[in-house]
Amino acid sequence: MKFRSFCSDYRTEVVTKSGDLYMWGENNLGTVGNGTTTSQLTPQKIMSNVKEAGIESVTSYAITENSDLYMWGYNNLGSIGNGTKEIQQTPQKIMSAVKTAGTYKHTSYAITENGDLYMWGINIYGTIGNDTTNDQLTPIKIMTKVKEIGINNNTSYAITESNDLYMWGYNKSGQIGNGTTNNQLTPIKIISEVKEVSIDYTTSYALTQNGDLYIWGDNSYGQIGNGTTNNQLTPIKIMSEVKNAGINNNISYAITETSDLYMWGYNNFGSIGNGTTNDQLTPTKIMGNVKKAGISKNTYPTSYAITQNGDLYMWGDNKSGQIGNGTTENHLNPQKIMSNVETAAIYSSSTSYAITDNGDLYMWGNNKNGQIGNSTTDNQLTPYKIELDAG
Repeated sequence: MKFRSFCSDYRTEVVTKSGDLYMWGENNLGTVGNGTTTSQLTPQKIMSNVKEAGIESVTSYAITENSDLYMWGYNNLGSIGNGTKEIQQTPQKIMSAVKTAGTYKHTSYAITENGDLYMWGINIYGTIGNDTTNDQLTPIKIMTKVKEIGINNNTSYAITESNDLYMWGYNKSGQIGNGTTNNQLTPIKIISEVKEVSIDYTTSYALTQNGDLYIWGDNSYGQIGNGTTNNQLTPIKIMSEVKNAGINNNISYAITETSDLYMWGYNNFGSIGNGTTNDQLTPTKIMGNVKKAGISKNTYPTSYAITQNGDLYMWGDNKSGQIGNGTTENHLNPQKIMSNVETAAIYSSSTSYAITDNGDLYMWGNNKNGQIGNSTTDNQLTPYKIELDAG
């Protein structure tokens, strides 16, 4: 079985290379989409002809090959966008001509094929960007000429086709970057020539086209990397010659043009990987020869890196076996877990996955709701290969 895309938390969703969508795991709010609210311990085929799919919290979505957007699951705050607040146990068509979509904690979005940005759902902090704080039960157009959109902790961002960064919504720690801590109800331009952006709780970063890394917002654990723990209300340059970066759980990382991995910020569980549990206020080199890295989104962070030759390393919190080395002991330094890995991640449920170079999917870690799909609810301490019936 080969996979086109994959996501997991307390429930799992995969799209095969032939476009079949399978889901399993926790289902008390209809998130699996098979018309029931019974949790599923093995993969269930939900749709065909799917090119993109995802889950956030307890709402699911899929985009078909002909660019129709379907959504289902929890809907009490209008995140499905069908004009109701009723739970949907099967996929519901919401929009057509959709290029990409997503949902985050009950606020949803879609970018159409011509670059129009639509948003809907909960809007308590102005997350939707329509100059109100009223919830929106159907898609509303917010911007044009958008190529990327993201939401985290009720703060939204968009990158335009001309590479300008706009931000809006929740701004308690200055994460919008406009020099204030007032919530922003409409999109405001922050920085230009942007290649990559992310928001973690109340800290934001932007990587420019020429490889400069800027970070701003909350800095309680030194995650900005400027040697202090003072919040920063406007973007501040931290590193140059960066090709990829990220931030999660108050931990930042950057991969340089020379493939060196640097990490800094919160380190109570050893997630930085420098052999200590002390917070790190400036970037610290952890490994070389790295092509991809990441950090889990939960309270007990676990980190990973994939080297240029496909070796997967993991470290940090391991209470559910999410590191995959057969133990539940935390690790303060990178541990080699697998070879020939193309992509990997650790989800907020402390469930890990890896897809190999030949397209095989492995999962391990927390399995409380059967999200690993091995017919049990026991945690899996080593990588387990997932097999589907067809596709």
